[in-house]
Amino acid sequence: MNKNPKHHLEAIGLKTLFFIFRKLPLPIASAIGGFLGQAIGPILSAHKTAAENIDRVFPKLSDLEKSKILFITPVRFS
Repeated sequence: MNKNPKHHLEAIGLKTLFFIFRKLPLPIASAIGGFLGQAIGPILSAHKTAAENIDRVFPKLSDLEKSKILFITPVRFS
């Protein structure tokens, strides 16, 4: 078990966030989660992987069309 205080504080923060989400009505929790996903998603490595895969699979798409796939599609599935 890691005794790093930073990890302990992160765990407390996540537990608090999950507690708050459980108390919210589903549409509100979903809207907040979608917003957080759009705000945090682009800084995650999965976003970079998705962008590289889109470039490989659809090389002829314009940058605008690729951005639409990256940013609009996840909202549709949340």
